Amino acid sequence: MGKTAIIIVAAIAVVAVAAAGLYFFVLNNEKHDYLEYTVTSTSPGVTVDGTMRITFLGETDTQMQIKFDYNFNITAEGATISVKYSETEWVDKDADIGWDMGEKKGTAVIDTKWGPKNVDIYEETDGGETIRWYIAGKIPYKMELITPGYTLTVQLSKTNML
Repeated sequence: MGKTAIIIVAAIAVVAVAAAGLYFFVLNNEKHDYLEYTVTSTSPGVTVDGTMRITFLGETDTQMQIKFDYNFNITAEGATISVKYSETEWVDKDADIGWDMGEKKGTAVIDTKWGPKNVDIYEETDGGETIRWYIAGKIPYKMELITPGYTLTVQLSKTNML
């Protein structure tokens, strides 16, 4: 596998990690509640630009159904790949779906599409990677995945949960 292909596969994996960390915020909400995010990156030679949407579809007595929609472009070393992908997953209601957001680091005011928001900042660092969350109430407005030489930013752009 060439260097460009490895970079592109790594970028797709990073976006999947972001989705895994965000989906549990829509669980146990109203049917068709959703969070949609813009996805961008900063890295020498690699860009990611697009959207990711997470929708709560409904539930049975024992499970909840979540839909993930991805639509983004990854450019590396002059090559661009477009990723448009959708999947639906069932999650057991009694499963441990918690996501370790790490330690609360403080509060801040961030600019959002809906105006300035007071958010709590959580951070988890593992090796050379840091995940930083900006959360107000039940809504994750922003998430950053920071590694040496690469930052992926996921910013809330649309929702019906406000």
